[in-house]
Amino acid sequence: MRKKSPLRPFHADHWRPRFPIGAKRTPSTRAAASARETKELPGRAPHDLIACIRHCVRRQLTLWNQMPWWALEAEDPVEDFGNRPADAYTHRIWWIHVANGRLAIDPSTGLMVAESNAFSHRRVASDEETIRLATYPDQLDASAILLRLQARAIELANRPRNDRTEEWREETRTELGLVPPSEDG
Repeated sequence: MRKKSPLRPFHADHWRPRFPIGAKRTPSTRAAASARETKELPGRAPHDLIACIRHCVRRQLTLWNQMPWWALEAEDPVEDFGNRPADAYTHRIWWIHVANGRLAIDPSTGLMVAESNAFSHRRVASDEETIRLATYPDQLDASAILLRLQARAIELANRPRNDRTEEWREETRTELGLVPPSEDG
């Protein structure tokens, strides 16, 4: 009888680490789980996981390209929605918060970049930085992020009109050269 391998195939659905159901996930427990899983993976498996993470992000490039537009639409200059939307349309970068730091995705290329040089001289995230994302699959799902931004944009659109906010959005679109995402992509 052939013994089953403890390793599962590396698909986006299988990135979730083995973690007790109902346990509270804190940054420190996520980091510990990530480090523990990395040590458990024999041979080429960590490199395969890193390649899979990078491929998953690049495969969603058409969705990442829409991020700056929808981030602006979800932004209310009066109520702060967080710094990620503002950075998405002003600096063309989407932050991912992981244990012990931040990484970012460049929506125009689909590359993961390191925090220190994200705005000026972008440096591609190292293997060690990339593998930390294995425990944060929800932050790599561009479609889920876009749905949240679109829901926020719809919520703002259903509020009573504020002409100053609309003027600000139009000026920002023009100044930054943002174009609406196409219907097919």
